Amino acid sequence: MLLRKKVEGQALSIDQGTNIAYVSTTDDLSSVRRGSHLRLSGYGLFYIISSVQKVNLEEDFQAKERNCIFVDKSFSCQLQEQDVISLFFPEYELDIVSTILNPGNGYIIGDILEVPGGNAINDNTTSFVVKMINDNGAITKIGVNNRGKYSSPPNDEVVLAGGRGKGAKFEISFLQLKDSLELKNKIVAISSHESKTLIYLENNLPFNLTFGKFRVTKWSIELSVHFSLSSIKGVTYAITRDFTPVLNLPLLAPNSPAMDVSYNYTVNQLEQEIVLLRSRIDVLEKYLEKHLEKQLAGLNTSI
Repeated sequence: MLLRKKVEGQALSIDQGTNIAYVSTTDDLSSVRRGSHLRLSGYGLFYIISSVQKVNLEEDFQAKERNCIFVDKSFSCQLQEQDVISLFFPEYELDIVSTILNPGNGYIIGDILEVPGGNAINDNTTSFVVKMINDNGAITKIGVNNRGKYSSPPNDEVVLAGGRGKGAKFEISFLQLKDSLELKNKIVAISSHESKTLIYLENNLPFNLTFGKFRVTKWSIELSVHFSLSSIKGVTYAITRDFTPVLNLPLLAPNSPAMDVSYNYTVNQLEQEIVLLRSRIDVLEKYLEKHLEKQLAGLNTSI
């Protein structure tokens, strides 16, 4: 009886002259083993798989538009349309008010004062509320109205905006949060040229997110031979596992451009099994010889 297993893949990309292919982030190759056969849709040829492994791609990026990021690196076939990527952004919020450098004048209790500057995420800016004032409307006590969220924080010394008065200047500090903001997005188009890549996203980024880091986890395939055809991107594929049930030896697939690899691998496995059997036979023969010698010796003694 022969075992036959098949993995259907959504998308595969490989460059001409290389033997490493990358598949879609949604494809799972954890069950694929050495000697499996890869077939590309529309090509009619089989390729022998030497190995598969999960890879992590991670790079810094700059936001060019709300739906486009720029990476100072060429990814060639490593990224493709419909890949799901994780985007990470530094995130800051108000920590403390260190000093009231200038209390200003003309304020009233309840005034809301905004902190200018920085890159606020989705316009989530830091603001304060006036709690106490003196007779001239100078601020003597202030409370936090909103801590805000920033991809890059405002300056430490800020002149606050808003309220009835003017001139209030505070020294404040911002804290980078331990857990960066993570967003998942899908690639709808990608353009690589020399050492630069533009990645177009399915969903817009939040306002004022200008830089960050992206991460992609996917499977790669090492072929037994280099891919001699023109580079391909996003081609559907199938991986067939044809193995014998006892020794898991790969069976030859028709039209394979590297049938010798599969054949040699199988012969090598068979040779190892033969060597192991020979060693066991040698042990058994030596045991039988000793056992037979003891029996003959016993017979001679009794005679």
